[in-house]
Amino acid sequence: MPPLGTLEELQWSHDSNCYGYACKCQHAGVGTAVPGAAAGNPALPNAGANYHQALIAGAIADGAAQVAGTTAAPPADTPGHYVVALLANNIGFHWMRRDGHLNRWSWKDGNGGTIKYNLLHTNLNRYVYIKNESLVDLLDNNNPSHYAPWAYSNMTFVSYFRIPDAGIEVAVP
Repeated sequence: MPPLGTLEELQWSHDSNCYGYACKCQHAGVGTAVPGAAAGNPALPNAGANYHQALIAGAIADGAAQVAGTTAAPPADTPGHYVVALLANNIGFHWMRRDGHLNRWSWKDGNGGTIKYNLLHTNLNRYVYIKNESLVDLLDNNNPSHYAPWAYSNMTFVSYFRIPDAGIEVAVP
């Protein structure tokens, strides 16, 4: 039986990756926008064991504000800001953005990729939005086999940040 629903995706920008999308910066430049590059100190994978800290420091330098929270209890939105989540491994990163009005997460797959608003939950055979309640299943419980297409199962949750509603400028190193 075919799954219930369809993948909801949208073209947004070919000049901005997941970090640019999370920060509402449509024209970050050709290449991969990296935390810290807009501030002149890009977080690059050659930081080794300190790579996650370099990503955090870079996002803060670009204008994001780090906030506490877990995948089971993401931070609440505050007036004038929205929440983003950073995932990473030792050689790369991925960012997700929460729409507080709809209580759902979205993300962009690379510069040429589209914004994704939902995933196929393979066990339920239907498309589902990733809401705060299901974020823990996707990220902490490491059940990516329940979701398709999800290309970030090799990454772990690192931190949340608040971004001003107008977004922040990000850049390519």
